[in-house]
This record gives sequence, structure tokens and C-alpha cells, in this order.
Amino acid sequence: MTTKQEFAKPRLRDLIPVAVAIATGCEACAEAAVARALKQESAKSDVEETLRIIGYMQSLECLSRNAGPEVVARMSKPLAAASRVLQQLAVMKRKRPGCENPSISGRP
Repeated sequence: MTTKQEFAKPRLRDLIPVAVAIATGCEACAEAAVARALKQESAKSDVEETLRIIGYMQSLECLSRNAGPEVVARMSKPLAAASRVLQQLAVMKRKRPGCENPSISGRP
């Protein structure tokens, strides 16, 4: 039996790949990681929070100093791509509330 607390926990196995894809600088990987997280039923709010945290981390001077400004700069495009695909998928899901096609709705 799943408790309410267990149900509300973010699915780290879906969210960590989003962060790693952004950190590596791969736009296509970041988009795919967001789509996969939503398909695996991670909450949109958890993905949004993950992207906000990454954006905050990107703004920290210590990250730029320790990882290098080129690493921080490399994260910008994948972060924007991940945010963009998150919004696009949310719009698609709202437009097709009764759709049972997994390739569109993200449901198995």
C-alpha cells in the first residue's frame, strides 16, 4: 500500500538525468530527459523545481569559479531547451485530456 507521503516524493531516477543532461551541455539530451521524466509520471511541478534549482546553481559564483565559466555557460542552452519542452508537453497534455495514445499523453 502506498502512503500519501510515498506518493508525493519526487522520482529522483527521473529528475537526476535532467540535471546531468543540462550539466553536460546537451540540448537534445535535456529535452529527452524532461520528456522521459514526464512520461514516467514525474509531476510537472517536480520537473519545474528541478529546473529552477539548476538555474539557481548556475547563478552561483562558486560554481563558475570551481567548475569554470565555460561549464556554466554551456548549461544555458540545455536549460532553456528543457524548460521549453516542459511547457510544450504541458500544453499538449492540456489539449488532449482524454487521449489514451501513450506517444501523445505520456501514459502507458
